[in-house]
Amino acid sequence: QEEQEWKQLQEEQQLQEELKQRHREQRQEALRIAREEKEKLELRMFYEEEEERRRAEERRQEYKQKRKEELRSKREQQEQEELESFQKEQEQLQLAEEEKRKLTYIRREELRRYREQQEQQEIERF
Repeated sequence: QEEQEWKQLQEEQQLQEELKQRHREQRQEALRIAREEKEKLELRMFYEEEEERRRAEERRQEYKQKRKEELRSKREQQEQEELESFQKEQEQLQLAEEEKRKLTYIRREELRRYREQQEQQEIERF
């Protein structure tokens, strides 16, 4: 009977050891799974942050390009307005020159007629 109790005690100890071992293995497996999940989460967060940084950089570049385009467009518009203004000034000057030539021509013609008239009067006097 002592032997049987001894065997039973040994079996119980062995079962307890096996149970402890199984618990240890389950705990280690749970820790391994938790570590893997944590690593996956960290990796996903890293990629999401990288993607957000990439999108932010794209937005910055788009804004920069848009601003550059706006400035170029404004500059072109300003240059066009200046050119049109210059052309109008040139047209005004040209018109003024033509008017001056016409007036000069008219004065010359009037002066020529006046002289002719004076000469005719001189001739008629004598």
